Amino acid sequence: PFGNSDLILEPGFEWTDTRYPDNPSVSTKESKLFFDTRHKFWEKWSQELNYEESKISNDLNRLERIGNGDDKPGTPLVKLRHTIEYNLNFPQIYKTSFKLKQRGRKQVSNDAFTDFYDFYSYQVTGELGRGITEKMYAKASLAYEQIDYPYRTVDIHQIAQEDQTYTQKMTVLYFLTDDWVLN
Repeated sequence: PFGNSDLILEPGFEWTDTRYPDNPSVSTKESKLFFDTRHKFWEKWSQELNYEESKISNDLNRLERIGNGDDKPGTPLVKLRHTIEYNLNFPQIYKTSFKLKQRGRKQVSNDAFTDFYDFYSYQVTGELGRGITEKMYAKASLAYEQIDYPYRTVDIHQIAQEDQTYTQKMTVLYFLTDDWVLN
C-alpha cells in the first residue's frame, strides 16, 4: 500500500490453484486483480472503495458448453466476476462503532447453453461493534443480498431465478496480544 495518513491506495494481484483430488471436476485456477482505497475525513470518519476483477477457470475436466448443450472440446469453463464495494465507517458514539457496507457484483461465463453461472448481485450490510472489556470486542451485523440470474429459469413459465437472503452474524474477538486475536 502507498499513500499518507488520510488516503491509502493498495493495488494487488492474487493467483490461486485449488485442487480436489477426490473430485477433479471442481478444481479451479483463479486470478484476481484488485484496487483498494481507504480515506479518512472529518477527523473520525472513514470510507473505503474497492474494486476486484477475478477470472475463475476450470481445468479441462469441466468444459464450456455451446448452445445445444454439448461440451466444446478443449475449452474449459471460465467465469469472470467484477466486484465493487463501498464501506462507510461512522465515528464512535459511546464506544460503539457503526459501519455501512454496500457491494455489487456481476459474473458472466462462457457457458452458452444455459448461462447458468451468470448473475448480478447487490448486498447492503449494517454492522455495530463495541468493546466489552479491554481485551474483548463484539460485533453484530445484518445483511440483505439480492442475486438475479437473468438466464436461469425455475419453472415451466420460464421465470428467471432470483435469490434474496438475509444474513445475521455475531462475532466476539479476544485480543491475546497486539498481534494475536482469537475469533
